Amino acid sequence: MYHLDIQGNIHAFGILLLEIISGKPPFCKDKGCLIDWAKDYLELPEVMSHIVDLELKHFSNDDLKVICEVICLCIHPDFSKQPSMKEISLMLESRIDTSLSIELKTSLAWAELALSS
Repeated sequence: MYHLDIQGNIHAFGILLLEIISGKPPFCKDKGCLIDWAKDYLELPEVMSHIVDLELKHFSNDDLKVICEVICLCIHPDFSKQPSMKEISLMLESRIDTSLSIELKTSLAWAELALSS
């Protein structure tokens, strides 16, 4: 029973990631189930960016590939093929650049300066 709860949580994490990058709910009347809609985009690098919410203006295609790979692993119908949360964390931490770009740091510094005055 405990094992199924963990696998269910991993599946739910994949759906949550998909909701975050797509800006879509897990189910909607127009498109149906989010996973079914996204399957056509998740595994094909040439159309992967079609899954991204238009509000997400700055993202790296390399980071998107990693996130889509993690989503695919998490929502895999065969629970035995799902990674552990530790493996998911390692994939995300080791393959996605989370450092702030110099441009963003500069703009944040100006914003902070404007707020303090």
